[in-house]
Amino acid sequence: MKVLVIGASGRLGSTIAQVLPYDVQSPTREELNLSDTQEIAAALDLLEPDVVINAAAYTDVDMAESERDIARRINSDAPHAIGVWAARNKVPVVHFSTDFVFSGSGDRAWGEVAETGPINHYGVTKLEGERRLQEAAGPHLIIRTAWLFGRHGGSFLKSVLRTASKGGAINVVADQIGSPTFTEDLADGLVAIMRRSEGLSTFASGVLHLTNVGWVSRADFAERAISGACQSGLLTAPVSVVEISTANLPSVAQRPLNSRLDCTKVALEYGVVLPRWEDALGRCLQGFTL
Repeated sequence: MKVLVIGASGRLGSTIAQVLPYDVQSPTREELNLSDTQEIAAALDLLEPDVVINAAAYTDVDMAESERDIARRINSDAPHAIGVWAARNKVPVVHFSTDFVFSGSGDRAWGEVAETGPINHYGVTKLEGERRLQEAAGPHLIIRTAWLFGRHGGSFLKSVLRTASKGGAINVVADQIGSPTFTEDLADGLVAIMRRSEGLSTFASGVLHLTNVGWVSRADFAERAISGACQSGLLTAPVSVVEISTANLPSVAQRPLNSRLDCTKVALEYGVVLPRWEDALGRCLQGFTL
């Protein structure tokens, strides 16, 4: 089975491409340019995949407020173009989305059918991408995740540790709560879902939430990361984490405060439960580089 991974040079896509037990196609951005929807169908015709995994996105939340056109083309127009091609060719699509499709209000975990309400342009475009993929009416699976970190690419984890390596206290928001999700665990979860679909000889379309187990504030995650980095020798000395509120964070785009995702559905339907975030963080820090 030929599986096309779009975004294979990115934080999540690179990990997925490494662990998939299939014939993996990893086109470059020149070979498959998501910012030009006119070219997407032609590129897919040449590649002829049996499954498409879209792990690519415009993810700079603040820049998306000013670069609205390119953010919409990559996060909304491209998934639609992929979906149209996939529906015509009866090829399943796995598309990764985000907790940012929700408003972040309250303190209950968001289920797959919870009311959406993004509060920044990045979230708006990601929600549009979900809906336009669904409207294409081909076989598709949308996987929403949150707070990705890994050994490859940028992340909140890498930003915290790089800042901590310079010494001095660091300010981190304490009122944003979510599930830090290790890209390697997420990729393994995807493989399990795909294996399960193969076993059932069907590809059930819909939306799933998938994160590591457990919730934590960004400030507490930062403290745990710094402590672990000191124990592993990545940092020479601990630094203090000063808790601040999101309201006092200088940023262009608003951030949701409640990013908890309810992952009950994927556990019941596919038997997939990712490890706790604390365990995932410890494993990620082994071999981590700044």
